[in-house]
Amino acid sequence: MKKILIIFIIFYSSLANSNEKITTLATVNNISINNIDLNDEVLIIQSLNDLKEINKNTLQQKALENLIDQAVKEIEITSNKIEINEESNNETYLNIKKKLNNSGIVSTRIHSKIKKKIQTDYAWNALISRKYGWKLNININEIDQRLIALGYIDTNNPETINKKNDLINQEKNKKFNFYSRNHLDLTKKKLLIKIMK
Repeated sequence: MKKILIIFIIFYSSLANSNEKITTLATVNNISINNIDLNDEVLIIQSLNDLKEINKNTLQQKALENLIDQAVKEIEITSNKIEINEESNNETYLNIKKKLNNSGIVSTRIHSKIKKKIQTDYAWNALISRKYGWKLNININEIDQRLIALGYIDTNNPETINKKNDLINQEKNKKFNFYSRNHLDLTKKKLLIKIMK
């Protein structure tokens, strides 16, 4: 019964969207973000994060930030001539699509936006790796010291090896996320971002 209700709400809201006046909410250089984009992004965030109760304004603000970030990434990817691979991360797309379908979101428009977002993120990660790859090296001596501090003494023990790999991956992800966020912020400063009141 709950699933039928969700599908009815989504179907009704998509019908409402088709009659809704399209209003530009923000622009990033020549990319326009409108109210339909915002509504779709809100639905995506709610479905993928299982958000039940959250302030509507907070959710819309987060959705708008996501859309602006995506537009910034698209512009930077294009200016750096990074190719967007149409088949990239297809498994990720299928997993997200399944989750959306389970939430009652079967809109092809939203599914194509998800696919584009995944492809953009994949190309963005390639850009960050290209620009900052040399800064992503991990100091293995520091990792070994942390292992010893955590009580992992035997370097041949499978548990120690697994923990070491976990720590290396954590450090790589931390560095990658830092340079990704930093580059996004620097790129934003170069672009004309306009938010309509």
